[in-house]
Amino acid sequence: MNEIIKIDSNVNSNFLRIELFLSNMCNYKCWYCFPGSNEGTHKWPDLEPLTQNLSFLLNYYKNNKNKTKFLLHIIGGEPTIWPNIESFIQHFKENFDVLVSISTNGSRTLRWWNDNAHLFDHVMISCHHQYIKSDHVISVADLLYKKNVNLTAMVLMDPHEWNKCLDIIDQLKRSKYRWPITALEVFHETITYTADQKNFISKSLKRIPNPFYWFRSKKIPNVRPTITYNNFKKTNVSNNWLSLNNLNRFKNWKCNIGIDTLYIDKVGNLQGACGENLYDLNYKHNILDTNFIEKFNPNIIPTTCYKEFCYCQPEINTTKFIPIKPV
Repeated sequence: MNEIIKIDSNVNSNFLRIELFLSNMCNYKCWYCFPGSNEGTHKWPDLEPLTQNLSFLLNYYKNNKNKTKFLLHIIGGEPTIWPNIESFIQHFKENFDVLVSISTNGSRTLRWWNDNAHLFDHVMISCHHQYIKSDHVISVADLLYKKNVNLTAMVLMDPHEWNKCLDIIDQLKRSKYRWPITALEVFHETITYTADQKNFISKSLKRIPNPFYWFRSKKIPNVRPTITYNNFKKTNVSNNWLSLNNLNRFKNWKCNIGIDTLYIDKVGNLQGACGENLYDLNYKHNILDTNFIEKFNPNIIPTTCYKEFCYCQPEINTTKFIPIKPV
């Protein structure tokens, strides 16, 4: 039986993706949300130390790992309700070669989006059947589209409310402009999908945008990983192929989290999204530490995975391999 021994993300080595979890303050309380993501127990970070320390981090990677291009992906909670988000993003736009994406429920007013659309290169609007107002999402997405901001409306497919989620996709297709609509799986211990539901989600793009859409603005790398098997055959797969086929188990593998991608949690810890330590250390650096600049000097190397399974799609597709055992 063929066994997967390596996954290549196919993203250029000079690119670093940082996922920044600002806070678990959120105006929605979706039942399937990741634990700790919407309880409102962690306040927003102070702007100045976060900006200063994150700038140092980017420069450290630039000087020590030749990372010259950055993707700052901002999540929550609902990050658009952070009062300092505009000043924070503006700093990094002015001082680094950075693309900024955000995962948002899109609930802020049209006026807010009109004033701040220029800050974002990609807006990922998560559409939740419990709370969505489809007409408002359409208005926000159309506004972003007209302002040359790439966007995706992501309908979270709750199998317990499957038909309602299908109806949301149909409602969004009424929009005037052809921005992409996707159907995404939900990760929760109580959730299983039928074979037909898995097949529907496996072809996640439910509305193809106009051909020129992808060339309008700076493009965030599209991850389409290459799988290498133990017979050295290779194949390219879609970015949700591993998770849909229950192949997101990499315990004892070496992974490029901390090299090509890293996650900053709601208390400021640098780690994997799963909580894994980075750089093969037995402790975590914290971006909010008052002595972060003095303390942060790791050797940026692959991390050994100690988790039973990987649930973060960007990290599932991050370059990783089974280490060769000494003879």
